[in-house]
Amino acid sequence: MKHGIAKLLSVIGSVTIGAGVLVGLIICFQDPYDYVLFSPVTLGVMTFVSSIISGALFLGLAEVIDLLEDIRSDAQKTGNILERMDNRQRES
Repeated sequence: MKHGIAKLLSVIGSVTIGAGVLVGLIICFQDPYDYVLFSPVTLGVMTFVSSIISGALFLGLAEVIDLLEDIRSDAQKTGNILERMDNRQRES
């Protein structure tokens, strides 16, 4: 189950990848004489790759947050079980 921050980071990562791929493709098909230092294909590929890396980092961070929330939830359940067992032992 995704939590609020994990969902937000997943959306940001997906949008980053999608927008980067789209912008990278648009840049690739620009007029080569409009650019001084790099060709449009080079700029397009750099945009494409950097957006995929950035988006993957956001998606990975979202997964880490989701896993940490699951661990916290499981630890709380375990703590409740241990507390009940301790109370039963004290009663007997």
